[in-house]
Amino acid sequence: MGTVLITGGHKGLGLAATTRILEQGGCDLIMAGRDQAEVDAVARNLAVRHRANIRTVVLDVTSLYSVRTAASAVQALLREEVIAPLQVLILNAGAQFMGPPQYSVDGYEKTFATNCRPLSAAKPVVR
Repeated sequence: MGTVLITGGHKGLGLAATTRILEQGGCDLIMAGRDQAEVDAVARNLAVRHRANIRTVVLDVTSLYSVRTAASAVQALLREEVIAPLQVLILNAGAQFMGPPQYSVDGYEKTFATNCRPLSAAKPVVR
């Protein structure tokens, strides 16, 4: 099938989706999340249980730098042929921050930064 990349696939609904995908078999998996140790621990467990090729990347969707760094890490995995071509993205990250406003390192309100990509951050795609 190729590779499935899932954000937040190490807990909650994301973990349920990850487990279901692995039960189907036939694909590589990239799990992306903010806490490297937490994501790695879950990935190791799932890789053994499902005999799957699972890679992890650090990704904090509230940080544009983190998004770019994660994209570079995925590109490296593809370039080095550690994973099959990317076929599916499951963008499971979503949050609502209640109470006083909180801001990302890029200056966006955190609920917006987590759930939306600011137009000012967009870069043209060169093919």
